[in-house]
Amino acid sequence: MDLLAALASEHAALPLQDFVQVLADHHPSDGHDDMALLSLRTPHT
Repeated sequence: MDLLAALASEHAALPLQDFVQVLADHHPSDGHDDMALLSLRTPHT
């Protein structure tokens, strides 16, 4: 989870579709597991 959090922090400024693609491409797994990503942006207040 720490690796995923670091990856998300590093790429947080990307457009949402690109952000999700980076997470999917670099997930910390052996590639044999199913994966689902849910990502959303909240407006700045």
